[in-house]
Amino acid sequence: MNKLTILLTTQNRRATLQRALEAIFATVDPAIPFEVLVADDGSTDDTPAFLNALAGSNPSVSTLRNPTARGPAAARNRGIRQASGDFVLIAGDDVIFQAGAIGLLYHHALTHDMSRASVIGNIGPCPEGITPFEHWCSHGGSQFTHYRIQESERLDCGEAYFYTSNILTPRTLLLEYPFDESFPYPRYEDRELGYRLRRAIGHVIHYEKNALSTHRHPLRFANWLTGFKTFVWSALHFANLYPHDATLARQLGLERARNETRFDFSALTVAAETLNAKHPLYFSEDPTISGPARQELGQGFRLIQEFFRMMYFREWLTLPPQYDARHDLHANQAATRLLAQLSGAL
Repeated sequence: MNKLTILLTTQNRRATLQRALEAIFATVDPAIPFEVLVADDGSTDDTPAFLNALAGSNPSVSTLRNPTARGPAAARNRGIRQASGDFVLIAGDDVIFQAGAIGLLYHHALTHDMSRASVIGNIGPCPEGITPFEHWCSHGGSQFTHYRIQESERLDCGEAYFYTSNILTPRTLLLEYPFDESFPYPRYEDRELGYRLRRAIGHVIHYEKNALSTHRHPLRFANWLTGFKTFVWSALHFANLYPHDATLARQLGLERARNETRFDFSALTVAAETLNAKHPLYFSEDPTISGPARQELGQGFRLIQEFFRMMYFREWLTLPPQYDARHDLHANQAATRLLAQLSGAL
């Protein structure tokens, strides 16, 4: 019977990792031959001690450790080489599998031709303490866009869905086509592999809608924008790996960033004011309020996020910052004001 390796990479998130592992052992079907392999990418908290104790007490758990952080791509590649499973289910250390999810992914792999395929499950934000921005990310934004997958795409939902939050792939494929270790951040290194596999072997990604999990990593808008710079660097790095693919550059936002030299600070301020004023309505049970409020807030999130995306792209490209002549503001000055303006509740 085919064995399953459940591979998680982690760094300095022991409590989050522990919850993810508890969910795996609470929900995995014991009839499935499986192992759990945790790749620790240079943690400096108590993660190594926790993992040593866990591996010592649970024979289905094994670990490996990079003494210094090398990035999730490198950590996953080491884990894949060490894995003993025929299939590798790559999961995030902040992903909580729901009952039956792992079994659905595993049995899908047993009943479909996976020689050039992977299968993903469904994922959404953890409902505990969810923020409006976090909800938007999965219901209109650009993170975990499973809501866009149509039934007709169930056996080929697109290369961009190579999400390393809950994707199952034959180990032989991952050995032949490893993650690109030139990506130092957990950004785009998975999508790049999906892109490369598609072009190399016609790889497809299947979708098991009922294989549910949640993402337990609260996202607040201002924090996301502050850390967005590494996200944009990774997008630029991805585009630079394939410089002749104009479609990819356009999809990633690179073409727009090169061409747009102006921004409208008034529109950004209005968006921030709207977010601050209307976010308490976001989770209203009154559909006459919640629907319009969610739509307006989504527009505000998108406008401000795209402004930061363009600003960081131009920084990485060493282009002059965008400028608003009406307010005599450069983009970095506007960004500082916007971050100070945004409510922490977002």
